[in-house]
Amino acid sequence: AKEIQRINEEGRKANSDRTVIPTFKGMFRALERYYTSYESSYNELCSIHELAGPSTEFPKESDKAIRENIRRYYYEANTTFETLAMASIPPPSPSRRAGEHLNTTIINDVSQSLPKIDLPKFNGEILNWPKYRDTFVSMIHKDDNIPTIRKFHYLKLSLIGSAMATISHLPMDDANYSLAWKALEDTYDNKRMLASAYLNQILNFKPLQGDVTSESLRSFLMKINDSVSSFKLLGIA
Repeated sequence: AKEIQRINEEGRKANSDRTVIPTFKGMFRALERYYTSYESSYNELCSIHELAGPSTEFPKESDKAIRENIRRYYYEANTTFETLAMASIPPPSPSRRAGEHLNTTIINDVSQSLPKIDLPKFNGEILNWPKYRDTFVSMIHKDDNIPTIRKFHYLKLSLIGSAMATISHLPMDDANYSLAWKALEDTYDNKRMLASAYLNQILNFKPLQGDVTSESLRSFLMKINDSVSSFKLLGIA
């Protein structure tokens, strides 16, 4: 965790001191390895404490706060690296400037000219993530006819609440779309967290009360069946 923070701090220095850029780029090569190791350890601890039962508590609020900071450092460092990489590209020739100016205008105005699409919405509730993910991927993410900058606009339009907060630090730029999508996957695409949420939902179903009709019974059974099916699809033994 400290290494991830150090890499990010080096990136901040590189933004104002060009002599630090080579050092930051060298350190950046190890960032993905450190972050993957941290997430793996965190998830393993979650699994261990789930098996141990209520006698132990993990993650505590302090653990969640540390994880949130680590993620912020990770995404900020990635953004810094992409920004520095873009800055190292040679300036365009005069013959290209007119076209690039037009492209910049189009990007700035893209939010006003986006085609109307009935986007799925995601508020950060993990039980809603699989359906949102699958819908957004099929409608937007895998559509090669949609420019990357538009995909990023659509992504931001489809997020609210804590889900939006996950990527709010990323500027609207082509290079940041993949980082934004990865941030969402890292936060919500966690099989063990999903399995725990589905299991809790199943265990917390309240029995039907009062006059039970065929319609209420069918609705009750469908909800349980959906949760059980979703749990099985995760493939966790």
